[in-house]
Amino acid sequence: MPDDGAVEPESRIGADERLHQMGQSCRRPLVANWPTHPVLAKLFADWTALYLPPDWLAVGRWITVGVASGAYLASEDLAEAERFVASLDVDQRRSELLYRALLDAFDGAGNQGSPAPIRMRAAVQTLVRSRVAVSPGGERLLWERGIGGLHSLAAGAIAWGVRAFCEGSLMAGILLAFVPRQHRMLQEFLVNRLTRLVRLGGRDDRALVLAILEDSYPNTPIQRATLAGAAKPILRGIEWMVCRSNISWWIQGAYGAGAELPHSKPEHATALIMELLRVIGPSTYEEQLRFSDDIAGFGRRNDGAIDANPGIYDLVRARWPWLLEGDTFGHECVLWWHVFDQAFWAGMLHECRDRELLPPKRIIDRFRRTET
Repeated sequence: MPDDGAVEPESRIGADERLHQMGQSCRRPLVANWPTHPVLAKLFADWTALYLPPDWLAVGRWITVGVASGAYLASEDLAEAERFVASLDVDQRRSELLYRALLDAFDGAGNQGSPAPIRMRAAVQTLVRSRVAVSPGGERLLWERGIGGLHSLAAGAIAWGVRAFCEGSLMAGILLAFVPRQHRMLQEFLVNRLTRLVRLGGRDDRALVLAILEDSYPNTPIQRATLAGAAKPILRGIEWMVCRSNISWWIQGAYGAGAELPHSKPEHATALIMELLRVIGPSTYEEQLRFSDDIAGFGRRNDGAIDANPGIYDLVRARWPWLLEGDTFGHECVLWWHVFDQAFWAGMLHECRDRELLPPKRIIDRFRRTET
């Protein structure tokens, strides 16, 4: 049977007329106000910069992230999620049809054993391949195409994610429960970004690398404020250029900022250590202390200064090797967060040891008794 590009001549006029009639229903975007919506405009710009290519071939990825983001927002604050969806100018008739088609495709996909995002993308590709969605009553609508259609469908997918969560859909539950083996930080940031921007009204002027760094410490406010404050002037010094050629400067700057803290604000360095012991536990603290000693021993130069780069790169290769091979700006930002965090702590703990600011064993043992 001929495909869309090989319609038989005698049926061509009829096929064009049918597509034209269905196209009338697609002339209005699924979400008409996405280009001017303050949250969506910023959200889609960030998603594009970090990870999602602005290409129709990536429609499965956009809709998957959209549904997961909506479900996560609803799981955090359902009333807030419902207010956000109400702010979208959604074509309700088309949204209902496409949402039900997506649920059916997801439940009926033949890859139930696949990871949740792959299963979702497969369902989306099944739907958009024919361009036409058919309702149970026989109503036929075209899926949107192009960059505008990509963003419009992603906005609709956010609303679908909120609805799926409210309905207790298996689709929402599987996406929320999915934990990737690699790139977890980036995936969580992408999905959580909607919630963050909704609460900020779409206004977040931070560089994305700083947003990732700062948002990575939800339970340690002293650490969050200290590292974010230390990172800004270093990033300004390299003119905000997050690229591999600048990472050595970034690492060394983080190590130097950490080493300076016990000199300029010893009580602040002590508060950081106590927060780490209280929230994360003595095992992580002791591991970080050993790493700090390794960097000092391995990276010491003839003039006595310490080059943190060799030790940091060894750590990345051992713990997060995939970040060195990441092919998106988002992967680079996560790499920069990891190395800054490790270099800052290594420099600070090394100087704390020299200045005898480390907590005594009895304090560490007290936290060890409460560690689970």
